[in-house]
Amino acid sequence: MRISRKQSFIFTGLIIINSLLSSVYAIPAGDLCQNAVLLSESVPYLGDTGGATGSSTSSCSYNDTKDVWHSFTPSLNGNYTISLCGSSFDTTLSVYDVCGGNELACNDDICSVYSEVVVNLTAGQTYPVRVAGYNGATGAYILQANKRPDPPANDEFAGAIEVFENVPYEGDTSGATGDTACSCAQGYDFYDVWHLFIPPVTTEYSVSLCNSLFDTTLSVFDDQLVEVGCNDDSCGTQSKLNLMLTGGQTYYIRIAGFDGDTGSYLLNVIRYLQEPLNDKCVDATEIFLDTPYYGTTIGAKGTGTSGCSGNDRLDVWHYFTPLQTGYHTVSLCGSSFNTTLAVYDGCNGVELACNDNMCDTQSEVVVYLATGQTYLIRIAGVSQKTGDYVVFVSERFIQPPNDDCNNAIEVFEGVTYDGDNIGALGDTGCSCGYFFDFYDVWHSFTPAQTKDYLISLCGSDFDTTLSLYDACMGMELACNDDSCEEQSALVLSLTAGQTCLIRVAGYDGDMGTYSLTITESTPPPINDDCPNSIPLQLDVPYTGSTVSAGGSSVSTCSDDDTMDVWFSYTPLESGSYEIDLCNSQFDTTLSVYDTCGGTELACNDDFCQLQSQLGIYLESGITYLIRVAGYRGAIGSYTIVVSTDCMFVSEPAYPYPDNLSFDIERDPVLAWNNGAAILQNSNQASLIIKGIYGADDRLDEYQVLDSQLKAVGDSTVALISIDDLTDNNDGTYTIASTTLAETYLAKYGRALCPNEPFIDQPSVAVCTGFLVAPDMIATTGHCISDQSVCSGRAFVFGFAMINASTPVLTFDASDIYFCNEVIARLQTADSDWALIRLDREVLNHAPLVTRRTGKIPDSQDLAVIGHTLGLPRKYADNAWVQENLSQGSFQANLDTFIGNSGSAVINMDNYEVEGLLFAGNPDFVADGDCDRSAQCPDTGCPGWERATRITEFSDLIPVFDVYLGTSPDNMQLICADSAKPWCQAGVLDCGTNYFWQVISKSNCTQKTSPVWVFSTELAGDYDHDCDVDLSDYAALAAAWMSQGCDVTNNFCNGEDIDKLGSVNIDDLAILLSHWLEKINP
Repeated sequence: MRISRKQSFIFTGLIIINSLLSSVYAIPAGDLCQNAVLLSESVPYLGDTGGATGSSTSSCSYNDTKDVWHSFTPSLNGNYTISLCGSSFDTTLSVYDVCGGNELACNDDICSVYSEVVVNLTAGQTYPVRVAGYNGATGAYILQANKRPDPPANDEFAGAIEVFENVPYEGDTSGATGDTACSCAQGYDFYDVWHLFIPPVTTEYSVSLCNSLFDTTLSVFDDQLVEVGCNDDSCGTQSKLNLMLTGGQTYYIRIAGFDGDTGSYLLNVIRYLQEPLNDKCVDATEIFLDTPYYGTTIGAKGTGTSGCSGNDRLDVWHYFTPLQTGYHTVSLCGSSFNTTLAVYDGCNGVELACNDNMCDTQSEVVVYLATGQTYLIRIAGVSQKTGDYVVFVSERFIQPPNDDCNNAIEVFEGVTYDGDNIGALGDTGCSCGYFFDFYDVWHSFTPAQTKDYLISLCGSDFDTTLSLYDACMGMELACNDDSCEEQSALVLSLTAGQTCLIRVAGYDGDMGTYSLTITESTPPPINDDCPNSIPLQLDVPYTGSTVSAGGSSVSTCSDDDTMDVWFSYTPLESGSYEIDLCNSQFDTTLSVYDTCGGTELACNDDFCQLQSQLGIYLESGITYLIRVAGYRGAIGSYTIVVSTDCMFVSEPAYPYPDNLSFDIERDPVLAWNNGAAILQNSNQASLIIKGIYGADDRLDEYQVLDSQLKAVGDSTVALISIDDLTDNNDGTYTIASTTLAETYLAKYGRALCPNEPFIDQPSVAVCTGFLVAPDMIATTGHCISDQSVCSGRAFVFGFAMINASTPVLTFDASDIYFCNEVIARLQTADSDWALIRLDREVLNHAPLVTRRTGKIPDSQDLAVIGHTLGLPRKYADNAWVQENLSQGSFQANLDTFIGNSGSAVINMDNYEVEGLLFAGNPDFVADGDCDRSAQCPDTGCPGWERATRITEFSDLIPVFDVYLGTSPDNMQLICADSAKPWCQAGVLDCGTNYFWQVISKSNCTQKTSPVWVFSTELAGDYDHDCDVDLSDYAALAAAWMSQGCDVTNNFCNGEDIDKLGSVNIDDLAILLSHWLEKINP
């Protein structure tokens, strides 16, 4: 038996757990066919191909050498399903008669990228089963073998069953053995059955599988077996075709299930847009009790309309003769369009019942019918809509004892009443059920005391409505639809001795069992009134209840949401915020105000189904009031949280040059925050500016000659497990020195070939990242899946090779950082990234410049820098963009391996970051008894390495704009979107006051520094005449002789410079040398 999708999810979870428990791969059991692991019938086997060797491949895949083997002995003769559905990687599956024998069946993909075969086996014979992965993929798998039901009679093309116009055929594909796939299912619909149809006339026909019970595919072939039509999904996940067929010619209809699905189907062939046979009342088609009839109104003409719709002219007719007198339900629930339904005592007779909407937009009536009398049933569509329908008539003879208000059953405070509305005849509906809740039952309640009561249907098993009345046919006092998920509850004040009527019904015609409880209401919540609002904190959820809440006002986005509670929030930073009620248990409303009783700033009713969420811009330091209520009086438990995607920034400070500085060089570098420290401590000061494709371009640090590329590398970090990091308690840390050869053998159970590059270097990094802001690292989402993983990582700068044999293994604490928080992350097939805030700002390395907008050019030259295979930092260039169409990523022929995930992909024209690596082709292939690097041509094999576009998240990275001018009112932008906390000002005028200002900005906010000022002076211009010449030296010498050097130019004073005991011409010569160095460094 094929496992269900739910079971598949469960097995996949078990596989993931199994994989996590096995962090070290050895050669698995069953690596050789002769050592095959027993597979028992109907017993799932959890295994893993990690470390598998293999040598051969199957007939249905590409490069699936890494295999494991199982043996299976069937208990019965017949067809068996052997399946890998629910595994964790792209599998292949094949079955053989003996080891080294004939391949009996083979499959690559049938359930997504997982494999499944149906094969005829003989009882008692043992068959080898081979599990492998497409293109060398390995991973955890779930394997099971199940006896398949006997094939349907029309399993084979030769056994096709004939169908006829307007005669529905019910069948089942369970047990089908499969054939070739149709053109519209991407090759995934193997399990098929066949029919034939000979159209009586040449016209357009509708061939339909609508109302089948599984995800179908449908294809039609002519008598030469040429496919003339194919459809996957037309009516939901079922299939339908409209096509012109030639009268008298035989056509073959193939029915299958997408992705290997099987089940019961309903096949119906009718003439498309012809006038239905039952278009007129006099031609009505008979229907029978408890027997669904499938038909269509397409092509209907019609003349009149029903009593419950003024525009439903296009109708068809049926007649029904009841076997017994009593109430009957006539239903169109499950039809494919917006229907109307009416019942008459005869053609042109009296309309006995009529309905427009009962079950969503489909119709249903309950009507009293007499035995032996024939009734006419009219089916149409609102606003002349037409479509396929299913009509069903059932008896409704047994009603609940409290079906009528006059027979209301009394209930009492504190005593739960369990009942049901099954078989209820219905009424007109209540206001909060939009009058779609016809099937009702009644209770009465007489309170003993005047007080607030909670009347609850929580715990019922269907979608309820609840309403109170002062008398039968009286005034509605209160009404509720959803309070505790889909069940209802009310809180209201009742007067002692005054009896009220309680109506219990089901929304949209729903029926089931209910539990009705009446208790004294709890005291009002402490935040029932706006002045008593509860303060909220950012990212801290608050859970409470609106049960017993009062209130008097309503919000603008709802109706009658009076019962409310209040919160306040005061943002520390200005920006965009999100206020969320999505995890609440009732139909909520949410609104924000500037003050109690003030202006409504924002409002939302439904965002996440029936719950509310809104986004709003809030100013720092201002207190906002937040109102939580329920749509149309709904009450219940809620969870509210305030969050933000805003990346807040701090005001730029600590300018360099210092404010009011004089004698500043004419070509200064302006710095702020920690910019001056970075320039002083990193190599940026000198730079104010998966497998292998083709040759292996990876270089070590000492081999790289491009100084700008090395500067980018200086901002790269190795993500290392804190278990591999040792604190030496002397201000340094040491990392583990396990070599690549040792790491690979321990992880995969296979040796690397002796000539593999870097085999003796340490392999300790698990991923790569790079600095994008002073305290922010970018890497991939799969490298940092959550906060707990992040907390287990150290972020290490400078893990590189000093020379061919010497790695850096000991690091100053200033190059070791830890995780503060995961700021944001995303992990999809097209975009995989994470932003990490470090435990402190980085002072010795500079943030990298990233693309902010636009798209990388096609064929752009690229380089990648990262810790490939966990090794010391490697550089690889000679790559270029190969595919540039995807929205979130691009592909390139980058020489990368595992461990490169999170590596910066660099534009070699401007050294800006274009992306970060997250996926690629397999890293290694087997070469006899060892593994070697997988080497692809520069044309790919078959794809490329994939990099997330940096623009997917660059708006979250804070950047700076710098303005400079000779007046605070006339400053020009000189550096835009700078990731680095400094800016090259250019050559300025001599002896001039310059004003400058820095704006720090992010995706939703910005902060501006004060205006700073400095004045320029040429280096060595001692006499301040904007020129450096001998007069400057003469003035300097004179000052030295007078023992009064101007220390503002950092020159020596007039003391004994050479420290030989006297002041003489030698000291003056040293001073000259210092001056010359100053003016000509």
